Amino acid sequence: MKRQYDEINGTIKEEIRRKGFLIAAHRGTHMGTFTENTINAYKASFAFHADMVEMDVIRNANGEYYCIHDGTEKQNLGVNLNSRTMTTEQIRSLETRNYYGKKTGRCLDRFEDFLKEFKDTDALFNLDRCWDKSFEDFSYTRGALELIERYGMLNRFLFKTSFNEKLMSDLEKSGIPVPYLAIVSNTEQIRAAEKYDINLAGFELLFYSENDEIISRKNIGYLKEKDYIMLTGSEMIGPDWNVSAWHNDDRAVLEGQHAAWDFFVEKGFNVILTDIPWYMHEYRMSLKG
Repeated sequence: MKRQYDEINGTIKEEIRRKGFLIAAHRGTHMGTFTENTINAYKASFAFHADMVEMDVIRNANGEYYCIHDGTEKQNLGVNLNSRTMTTEQIRSLETRNYYGKKTGRCLDRFEDFLKEFKDTDALFNLDRCWDKSFEDFSYTRGALELIERYGMLNRFLFKTSFNEKLMSDLEKSGIPVPYLAIVSNTEQIRAAEKYDINLAGFELLFYSENDEIISRKNIGYLKEKDYIMLTGSEMIGPDWNVSAWHNDDRAVLEGQHAAWDFFVEKGFNVILTDIPWYMHEYRMSLKG
């Protein structure tokens, strides 16, 4: 990690030093009338002891940014449309839906309204899904990052994308020093990411078995030596969702917290994504005796 970014990365790194690892709530915590990826869901996450919220943002047909993971419109808005192609008028006309499919009386939150809401707090965020799917149009991402920068919140965000060298090249040209994580599944991708003059704060590691090279003692040692942030996902989106060798939330509930999460701690992961932040908080407290 380049030293010129120490100050901007210091907020999140200090939290890691204090707590050992950060608990990141996946899409916020949906409950009651709080739909995922809404301001209220993010507030619920912090109430349930999350240290960070993972969130998704789209740019709509009018060029406005809204908090939602595209592809979830049917469950969260009750329509068979993609939010990226919807107008602001369409989005504002729809109520979000809760877990039971009931209307909540609220609309999707504009990204800028979200930034205003949390600007004067110490809340931390992981901006996940906010890029053009083909990685051809960097303006899609740049507009969101510029809003974060305008509100003086770059030091409280981790921005991550699937591994893509064009995206990293465009980020380098933009000069925006957002702490960036590349989502990688092999060591070659790590070395490739390091070529770019960006604020490469760390990586999300995808591993499908406990013997994958990317989580070998040698590679983990290298990442620790470089003081990189290492993120892994414990969320369980479906029965075939394996991004961390089956160490996940389901296993934590059915087999016990240690069976699922000790592996992450032993490897040295310092940001863990979960749908059950309160349960992971209980686990972390147990580690402190």
